[in-house]
Amino acid sequence: GVDTEKFSFIPRKRHPGRFRCLWLGAPNARKGWEIVREAWKVFHDDGRLELYIKTMVTEKMVRMKNVTFDSRNLTARQLVGLYHSADLFLYTSCGEGFGLTLAEAMATGLPSVYTPVTSMIDLMGEDGSCGYPLKFSFRKANLGVETEVAVADFGDLADKIYKVYENYDRALAKGKRAAKRIRKL
Repeated sequence: GVDTEKFSFIPRKRHPGRFRCLWLGAPNARKGWEIVREAWKVFHDDGRLELYIKTMVTEKMVRMKNVTFDSRNLTARQLVGLYHSADLFLYTSCGEGFGLTLAEAMATGLPSVYTPVTSMIDLMGEDGSCGYPLKFSFRKANLGVETEVAVADFGDLADKIYKVYENYDRALAKGKRAAKRIRKL
């Protein structure tokens, strides 16, 4: 599971000057980064919002307009700091065995949008009270073998980002419930 002492809960409030959406994951199609890229086109010129993409491929950090791409190696403390610096976690995975990064975000109280399939349902619950489930459809994919994967709807993701931005107090309450839930699992 997740170390809930390391990934500590913090009471949040909206950060002044910017609203940071965090996507964190491996750079492969199963993690749903393409969905985030498509949804972000709506916010590309909106200086109020920032997309922070944390992955690992190279050892660099690049900022273009309101998007930051960070592939540096971070210490555990720096990673926790990154979760604490965010306002919304974007978890658009097509399916997971566990969903560690979602569990880490939940532990910190970070409001989250997620694809409600596989382990994400187990983590977040079925009623949506701990986060924002995304609409999705199943599509055929070849992941070494022919299979079906859940693909989140990028239009719904854009709508949920805006909804959380506009109703952040409600999102904070969901994040707090998520932090309590992950500590009980």
